[in-house]
Amino acid sequence: MPGSQGDVCGNHLDDDCDGQIDESCTCQNGKTKSCTTSLPGACSVGTQTCSANQRSSCEPDISVGFQQEVCGNTVDEDCDGVVATTATRYKDTDGDGYGGSTTTQACTKPVGYVQSSGDCNDTNNHAFP
Repeated sequence: MPGSQGDVCGNHLDDDCDGQIDESCTCQNGKTKSCTTSLPGACSVGTQTCSANQRSSCEPDISVGFQQEVCGNTVDEDCDGVVATTATRYKDTDGDGYGGSTTTQACTKPVGYVQSSGDCNDTNNHAFP
């Protein structure tokens, strides 16, 4: 029966079946409680720590920058608020800062590639848009 036994503090379970975990526990110095952050995905699971009867903000269990970001998916694995996405990069054969028609898709700019296209003669560094 919901609410009949109350929560057992610190076990991170919903002992009283009311949909909340350890909500009736008073905040005791050094105790922690599971929580949900405002971050997406794996970064949403966090911990609140008690100190002097105050709860800290909910901190993600995965430290910002701890996990390697996977390029091209829709997940923020490193919890920095940015999802690494691919972009078209253009091969700049003559080094003038403008690329020709050869492209690659990458999260970071590979050596010899640029973000700007439109080089009409990629063998002459004096001919560019």
